[in-house]
Amino acid sequence: MVDGVSWRILLEDFQTLDQQLQQREIQSEPLRLPAKTTAFKNWAERLQTYAESDELQAELDIWLSLQQHPSPLPMDNLEGENTVAAIATVTTSLDAAETQALLQDIPAVYRTQINDVLLTTLAQAFAGWTGGFTLRLDLEGHGREDLFDEIDLSRTVGWFTSLFPVWLNLNPFTDWGEAIQSVKQQLRQIPRQGIGLGCCAISVQRVRHCDRSLRLVSFNYLGQIDQTLPETTPQTALRLAPEGLSATQTQVVQGSQNPRPYLLDVSGLILGGQLQMSWAYSAAIHRQDTIEQLAQDFLAALRSLIAHCQSSQPSAYLPL
Repeated sequence: MVDGVSWRILLEDFQTLDQQLQQREIQSEPLRLPAKTTAFKNWAERLQTYAESDELQAELDIWLSLQQHPSPLPMDNLEGENTVAAIATVTTSLDAAETQALLQDIPAVYRTQINDVLLTTLAQAFAGWTGGFTLRLDLEGHGREDLFDEIDLSRTVGWFTSLFPVWLNLNPFTDWGEAIQSVKQQLRQIPRQGIGLGCCAISVQRVRHCDRSLRLVSFNYLGQIDQTLPETTPQTALRLAPEGLSATQTQVVQGSQNPRPYLLDVSGLILGGQLQMSWAYSAAIHRQDTIEQLAQDFLAALRSLIAHCQSSQPSAYLPL
């Protein structure tokens, strides 16, 4: 199994080889790919050593402080089962102009990354649903952090994904500028993009990140999928398939009676120039209209933030 970044590497290599096959004049001419980078095995061994370092153990108190239990999410059916068989999904999207503003206008004003924006509006949407101003979620990252000078993972294939808890505190705010700067600061305080949690868990049993009572919401932004393959041409051998993974296929892959680790899995990506958000939930626990309302509240908050940034002046004095 591989992660999303690995798929990009593999697809780029397939595309490179296909172009060379089409263009080479001599059949015996060798095919060439860019040089390989650090092996996954070497990375794992280096990470094991890092996990035992005093430097990393200093992070332990941070992760232990996040083990406090979050407030429960509202549920339409308290007796429902959260299994793979009960998965349902609500999907929403921005249009192309709104997505362009998301990628360009907001970063220009507040020097943000896209997760700053999406998580700010996600916290606002959940506040309207739960009535609280804190949101605990598990945030998924690419896991290819720049930790060691001798390690280069730019073309390494494997599963590097990191997963770590985040507490977002979105106290009542007067404007979007205050909110997004607060969330941005909270995210920047996470050491090493969260990769240390998994490393601490290797050698310290007290980090119980797998406690199911803590795992209510997950979030994963998958990036601009449009950039995975070059622009489609008649000569392009590879292109993105229009269909997604159906619920039936998901059950076959995972086992229909397997428990889902989260009540809500929220993910986003940019495809065809549009931000698409997916909200996976258990139809045995939540009604479709409940999740649809939450998804629409998220879009409304995102559009409000975009409009705010389009009417604001960029600041050169905010930290990255």
